[in-house]
Amino acid sequence: MKLQKLAQKMTKEIKKIAVVDDDIIHVYTTKKMLQLTGYKGEIISFKNGEEALDGLSKIDNQNDFPEVIFLDINMPILDGWGFLKNFANKVPLHSYTKIYLVTSSIDPADQEKVKSFPDVKVFITKPFTKEGLEQIYKD
Repeated sequence: MKLQKLAQKMTKEIKKIAVVDDDIIHVYTTKKMLQLTGYKGEIISFKNGEEALDGLSKIDNQNDFPEVIFLDINMPILDGWGFLKNFANKVPLHSYTKIYLVTSSIDPADQEKVKSFPDVKVFITKPFTKEGLEQIYKD
C-alpha cells in the first residue's frame, strides 16, 4: 500500500499524535514528514518526559488523548525511560496509546531494555525515515 493511502487510513484511525523530544529539529521534521505523507490529525509536542506526563495526565477524555506517542530516550529533566516507568501510573488513559521509541541510541542495551515496557510497540532509530513511518502506519 502506498504511503499516502496508509496516511489516509491512519488519519481516520488516529486523531492525535504526541511527540516527546527535546530536539526541536526532530520535532519539526517529524511533524513535517507526517503532514507531507497526508496525515491530517492533530500533532502535539512536549520537550521532556515530565512535561509530557503533566500534560497527558490532565486529559480526561479518551477522544482527546493521543493514540500514538513518539518518544525519545535521551532528554533533560525526565528521560524516556523515566517517562515509561511512570506512564501507566500517572496517566489514566494510557491503555489507549501506542508508544514508538524514536531515538538516536544504537546501544543494544537500550534495544533490550525496551522489551520490558509492554506499552512500547517499536524501537526506531533516528533519523525518522519514510520506512520508519511506513512501519508505524502498518502497525
